[in-house]
Amino acid sequence: MRTVLLLTVFAVSTAAFAGKYQPVYTGEVSYPMGTASSAVEKAVKKALIQRGWRVREAKDGTILARLNLRGHQADIKVSWEGGTIQLVHESSNNLGYRVKKGEKFIHRNYNNWIMNLERDIQVFLQDV
Repeated sequence: MRTVLLLTVFAVSTAAFAGKYQPVYTGEVSYPMGTASSAVEKAVKKALIQRGWRVREAKDGTILARLNLRGHQADIKVSWEGGTIQLVHESSNNLGYRVKKGEKFIHRNYNNWIMNLERDIQVFLQDV
């Protein structure tokens, strides 16, 4: 009976982990070659600010940004070169970030925030 109970608890906790936590998503947005770096930077900053991110540093094709939301914190590095913008997880607090069997996991909300940024950047790049 005790073994069945332990297996049930393990199965439920594993299912909860699988639903709430996902592999860390690295965002990627393509833009036309020849687009000025300043135009890309403008679109990225506009998307970040619109979504509540704070630009901590911006230099030479790279922006470091932070989101503080309801007790959670995420830091990302946004960089662009050669027609591709990448949004990469740098660090986070209170988002359950962990490495399991060599794979990085984080709360699904983080991935949603990055996907929202991707969409906004794509939209704002059309305006440049």
